[in-house]
Amino acid sequence: MRILYFTKSKKYTIQALEKMMKDGHQVDVVFKSPESGKDSEMSEICRQNGIRQYFHEEIYCDGFFERNKYDLGISNTFGKRIKKEAIQQLKGRIFNIHCAPLPEYKGMFMYNWGIYYQENKWRVTAHYVNEFFDDGAIIGTEEFSIDPKTITVAKLEDMSQKKAYELTFEMISKFSDSNMPVGISQTGNGHYFSRNDFEELKRIEMNYSCEEIIRRIRACYCPGYEGAYFIKDGYKFPIKAEGFFN
Repeated sequence: MRILYFTKSKKYTIQALEKMMKDGHQVDVVFKSPESGKDSEMSEICRQNGIRQYFHEEIYCDGFFERNKYDLGISNTFGKRIKKEAIQQLKGRIFNIHCAPLPEYKGMFMYNWGIYYQENKWRVTAHYVNEFFDDGAIIGTEEFSIDPKTITVAKLEDMSQKKAYELTFEMISKFSDSNMPVGISQTGNGHYFSRNDFEELKRIEMNYSCEEIIRRIRACYCPGYEGAYFIKDGYKFPIKAEGFFN
């Protein structure tokens, strides 16, 4: 099968690429931008294995899909809306792996929000790609339990990506020359979480309750990234979060 893989260089997306190759699929990789693909580990693997690499806007150049025919499109941690033209050229045979429950957690920073809302179960979702973010019909899920008192963003990401890897190949197996899995339309209440929403989550106000402050600190804790903070007299004070996980 010839696959167009919309992704970025992460531990499990690399492992998925390597398994696609091992399974005999012919894969081309699409990165969001030159910055997201340049000098990445995945880009180097592509070069070593003769895999063609494209940046998102390149695939909309004249004649791309006339020159390149694909059986399936897959998106995982791509971070950019895939345009209608690509969806049509792939004849709707494109799915996204979203590492959160849908429709409840659309958008960005899903792990942080799942921790903030103290979920005790989490779900990775495979859904068809349409013109909107995280909106297409659902074709598969993988659910697992988490401990809301001890789970961290890094741990939830690791657990989710392991399930995403498994779900990716379960979904590939459901596509053939003539068959596509039947999708179930998303219904019920959902929310799209934006970058601005997350920036607001990180900011602690002194009038918040102790419970609210602790929830925000835990939800925003991820070593290597800015966490929760408060502002006093124009100065930003980061909050040390490690003690809230004991």
